[in-house]
Amino acid sequence: MTLETERLLLRPYELDDAPAVHAYAGAPENVCYMAWAPNASLEATREVVQSFLAQAEKEPRLNYDFAVTLRNGGQLIGGCGIYLQTAWFGPPFEGELGWILHRDHWKQGYGTELARALVRFGFETLKLHRITAPCYAENYGSYRIMENAGLSLECIRRQAIRDRDGNWNDRREYAILEDEWNTAQEG
Repeated sequence: MTLETERLLLRPYELDDAPAVHAYAGAPENVCYMAWAPNASLEATREVVQSFLAQAEKEPRLNYDFAVTLRNGGQLIGGCGIYLQTAWFGPPFEGELGWILHRDHWKQGYGTELARALVRFGFETLKLHRITAPCYAENYGSYRIMENAGLSLECIRRQAIRDRDGNWNDRREYAILEDEWNTAQEG
């Protein structure tokens, strides 16, 4: 399963992607707003990529992780995904978005492109009712991506996320509903 945008291909991970993933996942400055610490070694990154591959085989599938690659040349520049929430009954109704791009590719519109592709995938293919995305409140780049992808700020939760140093931080939470997305597509 591959998602395409004007400049990107979001494709399933392959084990051979580990070195390219490590280029962003192992860099402390690149993961400063991630709940997980930088991957300490290439072997640790290989284990992460293997976990993505294992999640893709689960039934029902709840995690959809994608390698973010440039259409022109195929360079892997980041990762993204949509993670489904289940209800007490019935199929999943909500998905949470996540992404990371190598800092060399920030501020070029790639984040907005991949987020829009994930939203479309969530509503058109996965038939979700609601899509959400959280971030550290001070992570301007991430919440601008959310806004540019059509998500609206629902709340700022005070001291709702703890960083790797043990400090509590505020978290912005964004969402878009299926009918809002459908209306935007018609207009």
